[in-house]
Formats: sequence, structure tokens, C-alpha cells
Amino acid sequence: MQQGVLHKVFTSDGLDGNAHLLMDLVEYAFNMMEQPPDVAEPMGQYVTRRLENYAKAKHPELEHDTSFMESFLRWMNLVVGTHESCAHWDDVSTQTQYEELEAMTPCKHASLFSPPLPEKKVKAIDNLSIGVVDKIVLLFEEIWWPTDVICFAFLWRAQDLATVPEEDKWTTMVFGASISMANEKCLVFWTSGDEAKLVETLSDDVVKSKLMGLLRKFMAKNHVIPEPIDMVSNPYSRGSYSFDNVYTPDHPEVRADLAEPIYDQKGKLRLMFAGEATSKSHFSTVHGAIESGRREAHRFLKTDFNFVPTEAEE
Repeated sequence: MQQGVLHKVFTSDGLDGNAHLLMDLVEYAFNMMEQPPDVAEPMGQYVTRRLENYAKAKHPELEHDTSFMESFLRWMNLVVGTHESCAHWDDVSTQTQYEELEAMTPCKHASLFSPPLPEKKVKAIDNLSIGVVDKIVLLFEEIWWPTDVICFAFLWRAQDLATVPEEDKWTTMVFGASISMANEKCLVFWTSGDEAKLVETLSDDVVKSKLMGLLRKFMAKNHVIPEPIDMVSNPYSRGSYSFDNVYTPDHPEVRADLAEPIYDQKGKLRLMFAGEATSKSHFSTVHGAIESGRREAHRFLKTDFNFVPTEAEE
């Protein structure tokens, strides 16, 4: 979540929410994610506990507004789900080897490789997680939203959630919309997890119709919302990016094992592995993927294909 950018909050009754309050809680939550406890625990459990204590001290008025905190924590789960590419923020561990700068789909390896991958490599794949994050892009003929805001957050009230039909529940897992960096006339809607998988099975017309209903529910009281002129999709994307699940701290070498090349019986280099999931400290990012490609290119260029490099030569 970018800090210092302008956000606007809408609630499911169509009213404006408190953006300053929401962003204060969001900033605190992400700061806590970067200050993990000594003992690993599910991220959602940890952040919820810290947020509730922070809200009690910094925003005592929320002690009697349990509906807001319930809505916010539900929304924060969706934000973290997209940020971490997970179905639920309790799937993510507080302990990670990721370092800030300033993939293979697990079920596919058995059919992709013949002979099969070594057991060590398979265990590495099985012990990492990769989720599904959907970006649904609607293109409009003209900009109708506030131009001083780049992100719109959708907070559902409990009483409104209860009225949503079962077949439309996935729309409640869209945490908001943002302005596209590629085209200022596009709105990008975000969702992740099982709901994202469901969206990918629906027709474009259904997805577009339901998202327009979502927009009008949250934003139509103060905006005239036209129909979009197009919806953008990319059928060639598979998965999103890897994350450290609650079991990853028990397997600290899992990414190194995934990155390890495979040699044949004569010691010749046969197969190399790159991608963000093989990066020990920059996984889930584009720069992590680029760094891994350079790592393997360097490995290839310094190999004479007649011997197995020693650890010192790696």
C-alpha cells in the first residue's frame, strides 16, 4: 500500500467515510507488519491484536463503534490478501526473509517435467504458496471520479453485507478501485483468493455488470456514473506471486532449494530456475524476478559444462 497518496473512502450506504482515520490505521497496520513478533504467528491475528490496542489508545471513540472496526478489519484482510497474494491474511506468517528496497504454479510441475524433478525441489515448491490476485480494468469514455484521488476504498456495513445474494458475494471481496497508471480513464478493481478464482469463471458481461452495480452502490450518491466502454483482460496470466505462509518459517532454505539448478549424472548443468519465488529476500516483486534472471544468466555464462561448480564458485 503506497503511503502519502490520496485515498477516498465510501461506505456501502453510499456515504463518504473517514479517509484520515482509515489511512492512519492502515499506516499503523503496515508498520506492524514490518515489526514482527519474536515468535511467528498468523499475520491477521497479530495485526488485529495490535490494531485494537492502537485504536483504543489513539482513537478512543472507536471503543463504542464496533461496527467500524469490524468493517475496517474485514477490509484490511482484503488489502493484505492482495498485497501478499493470499486468500486470507491468517495464511501469511509474521516471520519472513523479505527485504524492502530504499513462478511456478505448484500443481503443474508433475506434468511439466519428465523425468520428474528431484524430491528436494518438489518439497520446495510444495512448501511455498502462490495466490491469485485479479485486477479487473474498466475503461470509461470520460473521467467522472475525483481527479485528486487515486484510490477508492469500499467499506461494507454488516447490515448491507447480509443483504447480498449468495451468487454476488464475490463483489463484497473487491476492496476498492484505483486509477490506472497506464490509462487515466481506467478504473482498476482488486480482489484475491477464492473469489478471484471465481471471477475468472464468469463471463465478461456478468463481471462488468456486477462491478458497475458495486460502483453505483458506493459512489452514485455524489457522482453520475456512466457505463464503461470496454473491459480489459489478459488470458495469459497464471497466478500472481509467492508469499511466506505460516509453515515457511519451518523451512528457511525453501527458496534456495527452489533456486538450486539441476545437473545430470555426468555433472553437466541441465536445468536452471529463476523467478521471484527463487529470490530469498525480494520475492513477490518484479525486481526480485529480474535479479533471479541475472543470477541464472551469470551462472550459465561462467559454466564450462564439464564440471559441477563448487560452493565457492557459485
